[in-house]
Amino acid sequence: MELANDARDPDDVVEDATDVTVEARAGDTPFTVQSGPRFIGRMSDGQREPVPVRLVVPADAEPGTYQLRLRVSYVRDFDEDETRTVTATVRVPERPRLRVIDTETDLAVGDRGTVTVTVQNVGTTTARDARLALSTDDADLELGGGTQASRLLGDLSRFERETVEVAVRATGSARSERYALAATATFTDQDGFEVSQDLGAVGITPRPALGFELREVRSDLTTGVEGRLQGVLVNDGDRVARAAIVELSSSSETLRFPEPATPSAMSNPAGRARSRCRSRSRRPPTAARAR
Repeated sequence: MELANDARDPDDVVEDATDVTVEARAGDTPFTVQSGPRFIGRMSDGQREPVPVRLVVPADAEPGTYQLRLRVSYVRDFDEDETRTVTATVRVPERPRLRVIDTETDLAVGDRGTVTVTVQNVGTTTARDARLALSTDDADLELGGGTQASRLLGDLSRFERETVEVAVRATGSARSERYALAATATFTDQDGFEVSQDLGAVGITPRPALGFELREVRSDLTTGVEGRLQGVLVNDGDRVARAAIVELSSSSETLRFPEPATPSAMSNPAGRARSRCRSRSRRPPTAARAR
């Protein structure tokens, strides 16, 4: 913007102003002014000076024109201090603006899952070829096998929304608490420029890991004869465990488990499913363990 020392009537002559200082103030606008007072010095009749002002425009600022106030301090006639307030017109153009409106996950500690993110164009024009990128710097999480992943949203017109899924994994050392994923959108605006927009943090909370307990273990094993080992596997978790497989191992070389036990889907909470397996032993299975 420019500051001019001029009269309303171009035929009139105004006095020189010295020690001119300009300071922008946000006033009733949604902007944040980041630049401080700017010293210009002397301005004679009709002189114009550029006044750079650094503004931060919120992502949710409505398109339109705003009046930014400029406080001008100067000295007239070399001894009279004066202060005036003038306004500068700032225009916020029509543009796309994306926002994360919903996030869901089926992730559990020590498991793989998905993060489902819904993005909506809350701006006034179409966002073309939009993409969503998620990233994490937390060692307990993986996105798509790494620290970041992106998905295509496509063209989003005004108020249109799109939902995408990203594969995610929580390590066994993760906790069932809220984790933050950084979300960024890129798109092409109505003028053909590629725009990158920070969408802030997306929060996800992994569910606790499934817990199991083996109870009522009994067997009819004898040395050198194939027998059965039977027990009740209890699901102490908060959800159904499907396609569960129980792997048995022994520290004894003479005790063998020829196949894993496969219980049915285990209900929650504390649902029960019986699993059986056969083992061949040449001596009593005193060192058997389940894992």
